[in-house]
Amino acid sequence: MTFEEELGYRKKAVESIIRENLPKGEGLQKTVIEAMEYSIEAGGKRLRPMMLLECFLLFSDKEYKKDYSDVPGYVKKYAAALECIHTYSLVHDDLPEMDNDLLRRGKPTTHAKYGQAMGVLCGDGLLNYAFELITNALYDGILDTPEFATKKEIKGVVDVNTMSLLFGINSLINKAKSGEKEEDVSKRMFRMIAAAKLIAECSGYKGMLGGQVVDVEKSGQAEDLETLSYMYHGKTSALIRAAILGGAVLAGISREDAVKLKQASDDIGMAFQIRDDILDVTSTEEELGKPINSDEKNGKITYVTFTSLEEAQKKVEELSKSSREVFESYGEKAGFMLDLIDYLAGRRF
Repeated sequence: MTFEEELGYRKKAVESIIRENLPKGEGLQKTVIEAMEYSIEAGGKRLRPMMLLECFLLFSDKEYKKDYSDVPGYVKKYAAALECIHTYSLVHDDLPEMDNDLLRRGKPTTHAKYGQAMGVLCGDGLLNYAFELITNALYDGILDTPEFATKKEIKGVVDVNTMSLLFGINSLINKAKSGEKEEDVSKRMFRMIAAAKLIAECSGYKGMLGGQVVDVEKSGQAEDLETLSYMYHGKTSALIRAAILGGAVLAGISREDAVKLKQASDDIGMAFQIRDDILDVTSTEEELGKPINSDEKNGKITYVTFTSLEEAQKKVEELSKSSREVFESYGEKAGFMLDLIDYLAGRRF
């Protein structure tokens, strides 16, 4: 199997996980749910949920299947949540007040299809739903306490899972899940909370949102590479950091590994964004699935504004090499991540 085939195999598995975790388009609010589904189903590389799952596999004590079918359900929810956050950022990025794009992945952007107001609400819905998935994951992974779900007094007031979470917290401390030591359950609880905190920070003002703020305030006119790098680390690297570190944290890693992975994920994110800048100039609309030269048309300064295309690609390879060295230290089990880093450095879309 070639790497492209292996990547396609995993992508299909990730898309199945995402589809399983999407809300149902029912009720008076179904239009926004349909818009959310449209935005998610528009396609994409699914890199962030894939990286989260791969890093969970890499650092887990157990062996799991390559199609992720036997990965714990709570981990799958974290992966789906990450794709919801990434997609919300794209939906809002395409709005007239931001990049004003009408085409993404070869299809009309969400606001182009559903209208500007619904585009805003769709992005809001995806972001909120991501954290609904994460809190449901906490329930799945920690508080398997069905006795609370039958309490009549809580039905119809608040979602049963939410109330079970509240009522069950003392139960977790005092009673381990069947067949597990209390210590193991507690470790999983703290890992899940740490991963949730990481994702929240990486997607908020300390990460992706913060990078977008700089982009908006500078009107795409970063005055130097330092400012541009700060923006890229926020807009792009932060969510890749959430994916790589998030999956590893859910599996359980040392502080030393966390420091190494943070740097590696930042390098991967930076390389990914610089490669994007190169492709905006050198690729075709058919390959990218969106308009080319859009940064130039919008008057935006990118990495290739400050350097030549050759120097930009050299930087991509330098960053990729640095991140590769981190994953090489984890041996054969990191093979897919190593191949993925190489693939992204030379991608055409």
